[in-house]
Amino acid sequence: MTRAPTAYVRNLRRRTKDELRLRFEHLLFGCLAELGFDVVEQSWSPDDPEPWLRDRHRSGDARPVILYEHLSRNQKPDGDAYYMEMYLNGTFTLDRDGWGPFQASMRNMPDISHVNSADSVAYCAELSETWVRSGESKYSQPTPKTISAPQGYIFLPLQLSADDAIVCHSEIGVSEFLHQVAAWAVRTDRPLVIKLHPYNDDPAVADAVRFWTQKSNIYQSQENVHSLICQAAGIITINSGCGFEALVHGKPVVTFGQCDYKWVTFMGLGVNLDLAAAYIDGYSPEQRMRAYNWVNYYLTEHALDVRGEAWAATGARLKSRLGRILLPVSEGLSERG
Repeated sequence: MTRAPTAYVRNLRRRTKDELRLRFEHLLFGCLAELGFDVVEQSWSPDDPEPWLRDRHRSGDARPVILYEHLSRNQKPDGDAYYMEMYLNGTFTLDRDGWGPFQASMRNMPDISHVNSADSVAYCAELSETWVRSGESKYSQPTPKTISAPQGYIFLPLQLSADDAIVCHSEIGVSEFLHQVAAWAVRTDRPLVIKLHPYNDDPAVADAVRFWTQKSNIYQSQENVHSLICQAAGIITINSGCGFEALVHGKPVVTFGQCDYKWVTFMGLGVNLDLAAAYIDGYSPEQRMRAYNWVNYYLTEHALDVRGEAWAATGARLKSRLGRILLPVSEGLSERG
């Protein structure tokens, strides 16, 4: 008798898991079981990147499938599905090729023509107001307050140099990015407000911030990210989650790296930054509306959101997506990659 196919879930090992991550894994494991898979958890960490090489579990005659958390096909080509918690805590993507710009479903601008614009405006306005009131973001933030910087400043949130979003999704590093934008700001006398990542551990980036903030039009602020975004003319980022948050707040965004929200930003790598500034200063109602529609589509149709009470709807979408990706592989109808 043929055993049930095995689904190896290779998730990122953590000391503790927050409630939202536990919710998602509960749904994920449940959906896999409903699809007929025997679920085997194989948690990895940077210090123990391939624990499954020690695992003697065998999947029998049926072809197993492999799901990776926090990795993409360029890192682990033997995977069949890849998932990742994205810009809002409790929102996850699951795709056959990876996360962020590696998602097969985000290689091109998705069709958002069906998205209702009035709904998008209301959705983004409610989310923006909630963030401004609470100050809540993916990382812990100070209480929202007025920013001490000249009107019309550009906000420059910095990322972690060793983060996968930089290492895997960007042709430019954090220090080079900072130097390019800050040098342009000095040359054009454009006010620039820099925020170090809350967990920055790169002395070279901290030194560069200290150097540039000696200039009269460049400031550093570690204030609440929503205050910094809302009071800015626009944001320039590599591919930070702050860029996604800025779209929710209705702000123009310039991106230097690859990210799944790049389709509603100005892509600035290798481009004269005067053109990026012109994009920020000339951001039109049509461009803002397109960004609102994209955000609405992303959070309500693309991402798998476990923050609310709509467990049945999220679970149904997750099960459908897993079935489309994994069943053809398990049944030998599709090859990996």
